[in-house]
Amino acid sequence: MVRDKSLEYRLSELSLAIRALTNASEHFNKTKDEAYLLDVMGRLRALVAFGGPTMNPLLLDLADEREVALEMYSTQPKPQKAPDGLLAHAYGSKTWAVYPSNGMQKYELRDWLNAPAYYVDSTKNFRSRNQIIKHLANKQGGSHYDKKIVAIVDSLSRITGSRYNGVQFFLMDISCLVVWFGLKLPMLIENKEKGMLTECDERITNLDKGFNSVQISIM
Repeated sequence: MVRDKSLEYRLSELSLAIRALTNASEHFNKTKDEAYLLDVMGRLRALVAFGGPTMNPLLLDLADEREVALEMYSTQPKPQKAPDGLLAHAYGSKTWAVYPSNGMQKYELRDWLNAPAYYVDSTKNFRSRNQIIKHLANKQGGSHYDKKIVAIVDSLSRITGSRYNGVQFFLMDISCLVVWFGLKLPMLIENKEKGMLTECDERITNLDKGFNSVQISIM
């Protein structure tokens, strides 16, 4: 018999997934063994990728069902089509912030994931983070493999830095954000149920400060 999972059960699934994502990210950073990135791709797909008939992103679904906003700050979305003459565009450091920052606007997580952000040099347009997560998971080994490499993954793989290439930077940048929200969401749900203001929760204040100070750089 099939039965619905309780909130407690799903929050335990979220906790386990966040631990797996954290472990894989940390092991990759320590060893630079790309085998760990396969687990990162798979966990990101399961937690935040959306738009397919079999996709039920746990983190996003829980936030939507409990009517909790996952908010952060990032740069303005790019146009779908790149301006004439643009030859290259790449991010060199963390693309998001916990608190307001110059040149950044507030997003909810789903909107941020769906906004055009990463440049495809072969087609001269921009792809969203959601699209890239699905490409990596479905075609590069996170959950499936494909015989061809899609344009945005090819474009990112040719960006190189002393610390990461473009694909590695993308995965580490977004993984850190997802871990932050994955740790924060259960507290937000608890506070909402108790009628407690988020600003009064020292756990969340300390969590936010810690993740805002994290440095992620391609160099």
